[in-house]
Amino acid sequence: MSTFYHRSDSHTINGLNGYKLLETQSSSGTYFQGVSGLVPVCGTITFKTDVHVRHSGGSQTLLGSGVAAVSRNSNGSGMQSTTWSCPLTALLTTDAIRVTEHIYSGAALYASRSFVTQQLGATTLEASTWTFYKYTWYNCSLIMPGPPPMFQYGGRFYHGNSTYNSRITNVSLTFPSGTNYAFIM
Repeated sequence: MSTFYHRSDSHTINGLNGYKLLETQSSSGTYFQGVSGLVPVCGTITFKTDVHVRHSGGSQTLLGSGVAAVSRNSNGSGMQSTTWSCPLTALLTTDAIRVTEHIYSGAALYASRSFVTQQLGATTLEASTWTFYKYTWYNCSLIMPGPPPMFQYGGRFYHGNSTYNSRITNVSLTFPSGTNYAFIM
């Protein structure tokens, strides 16, 4: 079983430039955010994930859409965890995993950020229950006292270091026999 960390540095894999999703954590934290316009009432922010297999030619196979959702609707921040059942999936050794983190309010998509592994060198992504740890933040602020009062609210997804340790655990890969896993990663 492997743990993949949402790092703060980027690379280009199979034609996709994205933040690194690797088995080691980076040293500097960062975030992306989605913010509402002026509204009479603050809403709930939901953090959802799409999971794809990214192929060497740039095409993708969707494994999960809007999965591993966590929400916030009061001011605060911290780690939230949730699970997702990854299906058994055949891989080519040149395939990578793409994870796209999204920030929603209701059906409205506020912001997204893509993370991608290296080419995995694996032949199978085993069926397993992944645990997503997401360091999230929510704030609702009174912008204009009114009447009527107007608010602005938003959410952030933090990642990239041991403080903002967003990650995915329990990822299970099978490699060709005789392959040195440490050499691949």
